[in-house]
Amino acid sequence: MNSTPISTPTKRKKKNIEEEMNSTPVSTPTRQKKTRTPQKATSSSPRRSKAQVEQERKEESCGEHSEENITSDIDKVGNSSGSEDDGEFVGFSSAHSSSDDSDSEEENWKDIMAQRAEALQSKEQQLQELKIVENITRISNFVTAKKEETSKKVTTATEKPIEEVKIEAPMKRMSLPVVKTPEEKLLVTRRIEEQKGTKGIKIVRRHIPGTKHSMLTSVDYKQEDVKKIVKLLQRKRVAFSNAPSPLSTDDDDDDGDAVDKFVDEAEKAVKRGCVVQSIVDKEITAISMSSSPNEKLIAIGDKQGVLALWNFGLRANDDGGCYKFPAHKASLRCLKFKPNDNRKIFMCSVDGRFRVADLTGFQYDTCLIDDDAKSLTCFDFQDSMGQVAVVGATNGDILLKDLRTPQNSASTYDVHDRTIKSISFHPRNSYYFVTASNDTEIKLLDIRKLSRRHGKVEAPVTLTEHEKSVESAYFSPTSGNQLLTTSLDNTIKLFDTRKLVKDRIKCISSVQHQNCPGRWFSNLRASWHPKREDLFLIGSMHDPRRIEVFDTDMEIRHAYQDANLSTVCPVIEHHPHLNFLAGGTSSGKVYVFEYSSDSC
Repeated sequence: MNSTPISTPTKRKKKNIEEEMNSTPVSTPTRQKKTRTPQKATSSSPRRSKAQVEQERKEESCGEHSEENITSDIDKVGNSSGSEDDGEFVGFSSAHSSSDDSDSEEENWKDIMAQRAEALQSKEQQLQELKIVENITRISNFVTAKKEETSKKVTTATEKPIEEVKIEAPMKRMSLPVVKTPEEKLLVTRRIEEQKGTKGIKIVRRHIPGTKHSMLTSVDYKQEDVKKIVKLLQRKRVAFSNAPSPLSTDDDDDDGDAVDKFVDEAEKAVKRGCVVQSIVDKEITAISMSSSPNEKLIAIGDKQGVLALWNFGLRANDDGGCYKFPAHKASLRCLKFKPNDNRKIFMCSVDGRFRVADLTGFQYDTCLIDDDAKSLTCFDFQDSMGQVAVVGATNGDILLKDLRTPQNSASTYDVHDRTIKSISFHPRNSYYFVTASNDTEIKLLDIRKLSRRHGKVEAPVTLTEHEKSVESAYFSPTSGNQLLTTSLDNTIKLFDTRKLVKDRIKCISSVQHQNCPGRWFSNLRASWHPKREDLFLIGSMHDPRRIEVFDTDMEIRHAYQDANLSTVCPVIEHHPHLNFLAGGTSSGKVYVFEYSSDSC
């Protein structure tokens, strides 16, 4: 980079400055109004230094520059806005300038106020065009009307009074005092040891649930729609007569139509195709069919606690013959029609409620509410009368409930260590029932010998053939001579229940089958054909998707498949008397295969 040299004063210049300082003193100028008169230095003025001389020169140059600027500014103002009179400059008068300024300020203020008024007027016009006030009033009126409608829907049964209940609860932790001496410490430790493990009585205030309330109050149906639904259901005999229709338990039922004939008719059903209907929004968890030979009514429960009724004979209507009713606050895990009364549907849910839906009056009646907040998973009736039910819970307990007794009168027994997945009563000897659990055990119990004296109930027979969770265990439907089990170890086993050898039941056949489809599907369960002891059905993970039919030799005899059946059917149910079956999926759809009336 090229750098310019900095000039430094030479010795010659320094000598000239010293000579000037010695010869004549520099006079300091005095500032006057318009003229500048130098003051003569007296002989008595002291001698100044070099720094003082340079400072005086700077001040003098600044003063001249400022005066020149002032005079030039005055000349500019005079030439632009002033007037010349006799060659002399005449400026503005103070009175004239102040009046002009006030007039201009007043005009500016009027303009500003006019602009503000115009802006406010334009905003008001925009608000009127948007109709905000009218919309707000309309919305508020709509909300108040809705609140009034919902308040009218609430019946006196849903108004829950409060009751006080005494329960055992562990003692609260004490706040320890400040210990100063060893004696005080000994007293405190003794007091803590005495209260270890002791339980006190705690009073809990809770709402008494209403025993009955309408199935239609919790649904967003209009009054006209409710009347229409009731008329349709009653006209199509959804509210059935009280005629009992239990399954036959004669030995001659085993000698029914041959398996080959059943397979031939099932192939005809596949050729006809399946009927698909979207029933609910969430995953289907339970399906049950009415045992009436006159109606094709299917009850469906989903993961959201909704109970749906699908009359398969009304599928040609605009609504498909399907109606949904909120029944529980959580997943509905099991539902069944009462054996001797097709007007009532019993169901249990994860919310801890075991209740019945009466289709004649369209009312829910709560039979059991678990006080310990256990989730109910499955149940079964003791006999064809349907007066006693055994309900399974997630903590491994079973609840023995007599449906003729008041609401919460149930006996609880500790049977398993983990969740009970299924309960099945023997069709002939109704004192015996079998339970399957996540603890890999299957227990055969006698309802007459249940006892709570020794903690866990001792089962006469315990099966431990499965290595993982057992999803289901069902007695054969007519004789109960066989026990069909499904497990997450991907096996299906068949046990012979006619003989006990050293408190054991013999496994007569087994087959490998993929029973755990994944997190997005329910686990598969094998279920008996309700009128046959030689066939059972189960969903399949194979492509194309299908519903498989096995015989007791663990051979696939038939597969229900269709182009519309594009997903796994974990939940399958066959009608007890009519010849059609239904499979539920995780997307809320139901697939129905129907065949001729002479096949079963």
